[in-house]
Amino acid sequence: MTRRTPIPTRLDDEEIAALDELVFAGLAANRAEAIRLSIARMRDALRRARVGDDIVSGYLALPQTKEDLAAARVSAEALLDAESWPEYEPSRVRAPG
Repeated sequence: MTRRTPIPTRLDDEEIAALDELVFAGLAANRAEAIRLSIARMRDALRRARVGDDIVSGYLALPQTKEDLAAARVSAEALLDAESWPEYEPSRVRAPG
């Protein structure tokens, strides 16, 4: 099992109420788990932001050309054309009401 280290901290009434709301809603088993899950979500958000920054940096370092964009559009349209979209066929679309 993972070793857990207690970290003393002070929370105000609003923060305690928020933790209790998360527990009451069933999003966490207890306050400690709510805090751990919050940390995990913040870490994931940071990781995703860093990946996004890396992607942007790559495009800035080597921008797409008009030819790249045209090829991407052709590929995307071919993929869409190859898909079946039965829910959007005129005979299956129902009028609201």
